[in-house]
Amino acid sequence: WGYFVQAGFVPVPTFEVSARWGQLRPLRGTDPSFVHQRELGLGVGWYPKAHDLKLQGDVFWLPVGERFDVGTM
Repeated sequence: WGYFVQAGFVPVPTFEVSARWGQLRPLRGTDPSFVHQRELGLGVGWYPKAHDLKLQGDVFWLPVGERFDVGTM
């Protein structure tokens, strides 16, 4: 099972900032290669022609074997 939480903010009508956090937790008996994972992301969006045209980009951190990683259950 898994989930994510996402929020965005539009400080001016043509610009948006967003953030997302999520995690996946394998159920018992699942394939052992499927491990507990988390993600943290930031994104930006630009609306040069209102909602008719949007350019966006994001970056995500998917830690493996670091302090942010919770390991296996």
